[in-house]
Amino acid sequence: MSNKQIAPERWKEFFEEFSNGNQGRRMKLETVNPESGDQIQFEKSPLLSLIYDSVNTGQVTISTKEEEITRTHTIHAPNIVWEALDQDGKVLALEILDEGHNQTILQFQE
Repeated sequence: MSNKQIAPERWKEFFEEFSNGNQGRRMKLETVNPESGDQIQFEKSPLLSLIYDSVNTGQVTISTKEEEITRTHTIHAPNIVWEALDQDGKVLALEILDEGHNQTILQFQE
C-alpha cells in the first residue's frame, strides 16, 4: 500500500477523475472530530460524486445515493488530501483534513 498527498492546485481535476473512476463503488465514510470523536456517516453506500468547489465555497461535497435518496457530506475549508492505493494502484481510501483539524475518511468496501 502507498499513500500520496494531492497538491491543492490539482484538487478540482483530481476529484473529477476520482468520481469518474470510482462512481458506484461501495464505501464507508467516517468523520473524526477532536471534540465529538468518530462518527460513521455512510456505510456500504455507492459513491455518486466528489465535487470540489474552489471558486464559490472552497469545500468538498461527497454524495451517495441509497434507494433513490441522495445523501451528502460537506467538508468545509479542506487543507490536506491523501489518497491510499494498493500495490496495483487501485484506490483503497481517501483522507481529507480541514482547517478545524477534522478528518474525513472515505474507505472503499469490496
